[in-house]
Amino acid sequence: MYATDLMGLTLDNPVIIAPGPWSRGEKLKDALQCNAGAIITESIVSESYSDTCPRYTYSNDNRGIQNIRLYSALELEEWIHWLSEAQKKNRYGSSSKLIASIMGTSPSELSYIAKKIEKTGIDGIEIGFACPMGEGQDIIAGDPERVYAYTCEVVKAVHVPVSVKLSAAVGNLSAVVEAAGKAGASGISGIDTLRCILKIDIESGKPDLPTYGGYSGAPIRPIGLATIASIAQCTDLPVIGMGGIENYENLIEYIMAGASAGGIGQRFCFTATMWSPRQYSIWKHGCKLTASNPSKRSEVELCRSFIPLKRSSVI
Repeated sequence: MYATDLMGLTLDNPVIIAPGPWSRGEKLKDALQCNAGAIITESIVSESYSDTCPRYTYSNDNRGIQNIRLYSALELEEWIHWLSEAQKKNRYGSSSKLIASIMGTSPSELSYIAKKIEKTGIDGIEIGFACPMGEGQDIIAGDPERVYAYTCEVVKAVHVPVSVKLSAAVGNLSAVVEAAGKAGASGISGIDTLRCILKIDIESGKPDLPTYGGYSGAPIRPIGLATIASIAQCTDLPVIGMGGIENYENLIEYIMAGASAGGIGQRFCFTATMWSPRQYSIWKHGCKLTASNPSKRSEVELCRSFIPLKRSSVI
């Protein structure tokens, strides 16, 4: 499987473990030992919250998953402990890069978290602007001026590359991407989950979960592919594609749409092989075969098999 350059970091492969409960605290060891190209932590905030339960619901007809988990329930100091512990133990023999996802309600709060987390030895930081739950995050995601201000503050505060995670649910995506680039972002990632209510029991009149949440899984992949293609057409920054990746073919689709790497999240949420190194070896083998095939390699390197949209027409 081919090495991937991402924001100045050399990844052994383009497979990334996306933010989620599988990439936090004591579970970091298991995640690292999968030897993905990189791991992005669950979103870290300055103050934790009471964890919601139940927080997931899913359907049996492949309609995806809804979650109402906003961000990590761990305290910032707990995160510092676990990340420092991983660093002290040489990341448990893993070559995976470690990227910390952070969220905050102001530029100063984000820069504070970023400075504290950087000291643990992480390789990069991702700012989450795209969470569809909670107050205000979706507003920030669609405001180029605020994206610029928040990103600029974090970039100035740290010495590691900073990426920005954007939402598909904004009407001025190209302007937001441009703002992130001007602020000094080293990369762009997307998409996050989409706001949804997965299902309502028509007998009781109640939804499975008490509020709307984030929608993930295979059904959002077409939206993710379109968003990544749009982002790639309006920036030269490396792009991480996420949303509905379930196998190596899906990952290659994202690379062909313009991504440098792909993040897998929900795929591991309800599977017994969630931490199976063998599963990763299958992915690596599939991508390696594709990369070694001249016709497929040329398609991957082109990353464009469609007519580029005019900048003004990018969603």
